[in-house]
Amino acid sequence: MSNLHAANRTYHVAQTHMELLPNYYRWTYGIFRPWLSGTVVELGCGAGLGFDAYVDRASRVVAVDHDDQLLERARAVSPKVETLKADLGAERWPEFDGISADAVLMMDVLEHFADDAKFLSAASEITKPGGHLLLKVPAGAARYSPMDEASGHYRRYDAEDIRHLAAILGLEVVRLESINRLGGLAYRLKNNARSNFSRSFLRWQLRAINVGLPLIRLGDALPISSGLSLAAVLRKPN
Repeated sequence: MSNLHAANRTYHVAQTHMELLPNYYRWTYGIFRPWLSGTVVELGCGAGLGFDAYVDRASRVVAVDHDDQLLERARAVSPKVETLKADLGAERWPEFDGISADAVLMMDVLEHFADDAKFLSAASEITKPGGHLLLKVPAGAARYSPMDEASGHYRRYDAEDIRHLAAILGLEVVRLESINRLGGLAYRLKNNARSNFSRSFLRWQLRAINVGLPLIRLGDALPISSGLSLAAVLRKPN
C-alpha cells in the first residue's frame, strides 16, 4: 500500500518549488551518474527535473509516474524519454512487462510505501542481472516528524535499514552515504511543520539555496549534523 495521498495534496506545488533548485538536482542525481547508462527507469519521476544530470549517458529513459501533467512535462525534456503511467502501489506492475533496466532510479520514493521490501523487490524484478538500483531516501529514522507525515512518508531510514533491505533481497551494497548535512540541520529546525519540506521555504530562499549549493556541498565534510538523505547504490547479482 502506498502513502501518496498526503503527498499528492502538495505534489504539484512541491515540484514548482523544486524547479528553483537545478543545482540541487545536478548534485544529488550526479551522485548516481556513474551507474546511469543504458536503459534507465526512473520511478516517481515527477516533472523530470533531474533528467538533465544523466540523459546524455542513457540510451533510453523510461519515466514513470501516476500524474499525466507531470509525465507530459517529463516527456518534453528529451527525445530519449518515454513515459509510463503506473500505480506503483498496486500488487503487480503489468505496465513494465518487457522492460529490462540497466538502472532503476528512485529519488525520495521508497519512503512512500508501507511495504518497502515488496516495493524494492518489484523494482529489482525489472532490473537486469548485474544492473543497479539507485536510492535516495530521507535519513534518520528517529527524526520522523509531522513534516514526514504531511509529505506522505511512512518512515525515514538509517544506514542499517538499507543494508537490511539489501540483504533480504539478495542485493549487494555498492555505495551508501549520508548527504546534505546542512539540509539535515535545517530539517531539525523545521520538523514540526506540517508541510512538505520544500514548501517550508519561501521562493527567494530556494533561489538563495540554489546559488549557495557549492557551500552546502562543502558542508558534508563538517561534523555538524547527520545528513538530510541517504544515497544508496545496490547491485543485482548476475
